[in-house]
Amino acid sequence: MESHKKELQDAGFTGKIDDSSVTRDEYSHDASMFELVPQVVIFPKDSEDVKRAVNYVRESKKKHNHHISLTARAAGTDMSGGAINQSVLMDMTEHFNRIFEVDSKSAHVQPGVFYRDFEVETLKHNALMPSFPASRDLCTVGGMVAN
Repeated sequence: MESHKKELQDAGFTGKIDDSSVTRDEYSHDASMFELVPQVVIFPKDSEDVKRAVNYVRESKKKHNHHISLTARAAGTDMSGGAINQSVLMDMTEHFNRIFEVDSKSAHVQPGVFYRDFEVETLKHNALMPSFPASRDLCTVGGMVAN
C-alpha cells in the first residue's frame, strides 16, 4: 500500500493525516452495502488544506499515480457508496462545521454542519431546507448537497 502521509505533509497539509488501520477500517463504510478501504484519511483544518489536498492529488496523477483520487466525506450516511474510496478520503466534519448566516431564504454554512444543527437555525426563521432526508439526525448539509 502506498503511503500518502509524508507527501501530504511535504505539500504543506496542516490538518490531521491518519493512515492507521483502525481509522481506515472505520472510514471504509458508509450507509451503503459497499466497502472500500481508503489508503489515508485526512482532516483539513481550513480551505488552504483543501487546496493542498486537491493539488497533491492532481500532481500525483500527473507524476506517478494515475489511480489516486480524493473523496470529500461528511457523516457517511450516503446509501450509494459516494462517501468511500480506496485512495484519499477527506473528512469535512471536524473543522468545516460552522454556520455563518441563515435567514428565511438562504444560508451560508460549511459542508460538515449536521442537518440537525442547521435545522435549529432555519426554524428560527420559520424556514426548512426543501430536502428532508430520513437520516436527518445524522447527515450533514454537505452530504445532502452532494447527493
